[in-house]
Amino acid sequence: MATRPRVTRRALPTALLISAVVAAIGLAQTSAGRSVVRTLGISAASQPFTELYFPQPGEIARLGERPHRSGERDNVAFVIHNNTHGTLNYPWSVYVGDGPPRFTGVAQLGAGQRVTTRQRVEIRCGRRLGVIKVRVVLAYTSDEISFWVTCRARA
Repeated sequence: MATRPRVTRRALPTALLISAVVAAIGLAQTSAGRSVVRTLGISAASQPFTELYFPQPGEIARLGERPHRSGERDNVAFVIHNNTHGTLNYPWSVYVGDGPPRFTGVAQLGAGQRVTTRQRVEIRCGRRLGVIKVRVVLAYTSDEISFWVTCRARA
């Protein structure tokens, strides 16, 4: 004769407690749940930040791998993403090697907005061989992204 497993008095409350914890964790993943968690002081609100990145890093990597002749032009795209709670102006500059910026601009972005900026950048290698650094810099935050371009000898 088969015996049935006995359910103890503690098993049911433990199962209910585990179910409630799992449900609470699931609820905390929703926007309403995150708001409740912040209100209770269990979790802090996320810190505002700005993102600066190349939208297609593989394309940037290919630019860096291919030797360039002086005067050659390449398209460079970058994204500025405002992850703050208000509207901000983002002055930006693109530098190619040493010296002053080749391009400058200002992106005005509201909370959560992003913009992709594209510039046709001329690589001026001159007589030198080696590498030149292309940098995108945000003025107020000092955030910077960059890549290196290889110069090849004149033919």
